Amino acid sequence: MKQNSAALPLLLQVYQIFLAIIFPISFWTLFFFLRELPSYLMRMPGWDILGVFAYSMVVSLLDSLLITAAVSFIAFILPGRFYRDHLVAQGIVQAYLIILTAVLFHLASTWNLLPSTIIFPWLILLSIGLFIGVSIFLNRLVIVSEKLQANIHLFFERLTVLATIYLLINLVAVLVVIIRNFGVRV
Repeated sequence: MKQNSAALPLLLQVYQIFLAIIFPISFWTLFFFLRELPSYLMRMPGWDILGVFAYSMVVSLLDSLLITAAVSFIAFILPGRFYRDHLVAQGIVQAYLIILTAVLFHLASTWNLLPSTIIFPWLILLSIGLFIGVSIFLNRLVIVSEKLQANIHLFFERLTVLATIYLLINLVAVLVVIIRNFGVRV
């Protein structure tokens, strides 16, 4: 049986993209959890607060896996010269664009800035069109500019340790959720 020698580097690249994705999503989750922590301390016992934190981090882990799967799916569909040859740099740019869009919609809904229901579908269509346009532009820019690719890789190298810490926190959160769901009470 012949093994595909390109599969291992591709899996390593997908893991690198996953680490780059888990950082902003886990940071955003932690930021909003800490923002709500004073109110949690007034009305919940410690084990319940840990449960809220654990469930939040598990959802951020699932979000990270979902975005990684979407970026990887794009890499597998498109020809190598469009995407796979610069997978890490383009994947990080694409994922951060998705995350930025989600953050903007989250802030808009949190601050009640979303318009009425009549205008909202048009806003969604405009956002999708803008997202696709910016995405194509940024991906072409990454392909053309080797300096930008080098800066993205440098950014990722500096981010790796913190992203690994967030990954460990997420894995401990999964463990806490499993313990809570199998009836262990503290």
